[in-house]
Amino acid sequence: MKLRNNIMNKMSDIKVGLKKKCATLCILRNKDKILLLQRAKQPHYMKYIPIAGKLEPFETPIEAAKREVKEECGVDLANLKFCGVMVETSAVDFNWINFIYTAEVDFSNLHHVMKER
Repeated sequence: MKLRNNIMNKMSDIKVGLKKKCATLCILRNKDKILLLQRAKQPHYMKYIPIAGKLEPFETPIEAAKREVKEECGVDLANLKFCGVMVETSAVDFNWINFIYTAEVDFSNLHHVMKER
């Protein structure tokens, strides 16, 4: 409950009037390794990022996170752990609310899936 109240307080600090986009960011780990994907389009073309994506209408953040992992890696995850919220704001760009999740996964299963995509 305390975490929820802190998140709601932070979200109320965001300037009113700027259009916000909601997204999820999924950090998939295997021991001391983190899975990163190389972007194939702008912005940040060719840079490495965690699995991330926008929330669809009427979708909860956890549903979006699971969907993004399935779309990007072909893997169903049930063990996503909520880590927090990151808010990015600027006068014109990057007005995002990101729900951050993490999961421990077996990368040996992902290697085959990622090669096919």
